[in-house]
Amino acid sequence: MPDHHATAPNGSPAAVRRQRSYEARSLVVETGPLGGMAQPCGVIVLPPLGYEDTCSYRPLRALAEQLAVAGHVVLRPDWPGLGDAADAPRDEDWLKTAVDVIVACADSLRARGLTRLCLIGVRAGGLLALEALQTGRVVAEDLVLWGTPASGSRFLREQRAFHKTAAGMFGQAPADAPALPEGAIEAGGFAYSAAQVAALQSIVPAPCPPPVRPGCCCCPARALNRPRD
Repeated sequence: MPDHHATAPNGSPAAVRRQRSYEARSLVVETGPLGGMAQPCGVIVLPPLGYEDTCSYRPLRALAEQLAVAGHVVLRPDWPGLGDAADAPRDEDWLKTAVDVIVACADSLRARGLTRLCLIGVRAGGLLALEALQTGRVVAEDLVLWGTPASGSRFLREQRAFHKTAAGMFGQAPADAPALPEGAIEAGGFAYSAAQVAALQSIVPAPCPPPVRPGCCCCPARALNRPRD
């Protein structure tokens, strides 16, 4: 992909490179500084799920550009069944497949000689970051959780509440609309299959440090890492 112009913190234009590749059957957008790596810390931005992923795409692209201007290589993957990723959200191994994406991104950055890894998890992306760290499949030095629910069950409760609110504002689905499969839920026009619901409900992260500001937790990830098998 051709070089892209971003805006530096001082307001001056800055060129960054942006390219796409596939990691673990997921489309990954890489944004980085021109002329190689200026910082030893690689960043993986883990987006939300469903409607929140759609809403946050452009802001997270802008975040990646600013990090690239600062000298970091940034990877932004699509989750299985979302965006341009392969597979489907109905996959029985959806959680493992999602963590596989994080593992592949982390291995890609480590293979380039980067000595630090930072995971930025937004909303449900933070839950998947914690799952990857606490199961020992990924080792990272830094972790940022941005609006991440306390558990997968809480996230699903929020999605059900969002659906109920939207239905009250815009009307229920037509009577002749196909019913969702048993155990599935819908929120914002995105369906979570029964397998995906079960996978999300299984995520119960260990306690994290208190947030440095409301809705955002920034902490060393070493205490959450477990040795890889």
